[in-house]
Amino acid sequence: MNSIDEKFRKLKENYQIINELIDIKCEKPQEELSNVLNNKLINFNRTYYDCQKEIDKLSNAIKKANDGIKRKENIREALINLNNKLSYEDIKEVTKNIAVKENERQNYNEEIAKLKNSNIDKRNKITEYEEKEENIDLAVDLINENLRCIFLSEKRLYIKYDSKLKNYVIVSKGKEVSPQSISTGEKNIIALAYFFTDIHKKQQLDNNENYFLIIDDPVSSFDSNNKFGIISFLDTKLKEYSNNQNNKILVLTHDYQVINNLFKFKGNSNKKNKEVCRLELKDNQITELPQVSSNSYSAMMSKLYDYLNDDLSDDAELYIGNMARKVFNAYSTFNYRCNIDGLINDEDILSKSNFTDKEREYFKSRRYLVLLNPLSHTENRAKLMDDPYFNEEYSNFDIKSSIRNILIYIYKLSPNYVIKNICTIKENLKKEEIIEKFDSWIKEINE
Repeated sequence: MNSIDEKFRKLKENYQIINELIDIKCEKPQEELSNVLNNKLINFNRTYYDCQKEIDKLSNAIKKANDGIKRKENIREALINLNNKLSYEDIKEVTKNIAVKENERQNYNEEIAKLKNSNIDKRNKITEYEEKEENIDLAVDLINENLRCIFLSEKRLYIKYDSKLKNYVIVSKGKEVSPQSISTGEKNIIALAYFFTDIHKKQQLDNNENYFLIIDDPVSSFDSNNKFGIISFLDTKLKEYSNNQNNKILVLTHDYQVINNLFKFKGNSNKKNKEVCRLELKDNQITELPQVSSNSYSAMMSKLYDYLNDDLSDDAELYIGNMARKVFNAYSTFNYRCNIDGLINDEDILSKSNFTDKEREYFKSRRYLVLLNPLSHTENRAKLMDDPYFNEEYSNFDIKSSIRNILIYIYKLSPNYVIKNICTIKENLKKEEIIEKFDSWIKEINE
């Protein structure tokens, strides 16, 4: 490259000298420059020729270099092809194994999918069985809840499900008994509890379904204590189903008292336009029974109030004890779902209500207020006379004190309840007068 550069430099110098000589000749035509100019042209041609030879050499060298590059590229492509062939030979077996493994993987995935589906089916079966078990437990719980409402006790009669034996067991008063050993009344109560449980289950499946309930002689074969629980239970259930205007309820009974008690739920229903009627079948004729006043309870409470204020006749002591018992029993049953003993012996009621400490001690020490016989006072006397250990009857003072304690006890639990019942009958009596009277009685207790 240096020789080429040197020759191109000389060629350029000769070119410049020739140009200068031509310029001089043009300016001084008479100047003799032919020999000099010819010599310079000879040198220029010689130099040009040398440059051309160097260019030809360089072109040949470039061509050789390009040919070498092309040969290298061909060799490179050949090597790549060879390398690919070698790589293919190396991975050919691996590729076959991959195809086999991929096929096996697909088979395994299919098996896994089948196992998952099988597992889902098994889980669904388990869930189905668990739901059935849960439904059984739920049904038993609902039946027992109904039985508690009727008997006002958790242990009097209930049903439990034995999951191992897959059967039901009846427990009466803490002991397992056979269905044959329980009374007809208890069987009817269980049937009634199951009846409403079954309806509740169907109602959960279709809440829009309408019902036509037929209840035949609901309190037959029951003693007087259980009748209160049955009537209270039926009253609650009939109110639930009477909230739907499309539901129909038919109660058949031979007991007029049942009609009178159940008929009261008409007045307590939230549906003012609910149609309720009382019909009697007599001598093959159906006639409508007259409506019984719904104020009988209020009337009894009002008479107790009058008795304490000496506003009743002297023979009132013959029936007033039984009346007080009925009022207290009805209050405890329909307001606390328990009997009288349960109401006065419940420490929670005394502790949570607005009783003072002195009042609590007073009522705890005077639980005799329930000693009044639930039958008539006259029958109570007759029984006591046959008792050789009987010395004297209850005095009028004892009866009056017990009745006053009963009214005060109810008043402390539900003051507005007592006032409303008394004012319902005694419309001319002011609410303030009743409050003042009870306050005076309560003041005596706290002194």
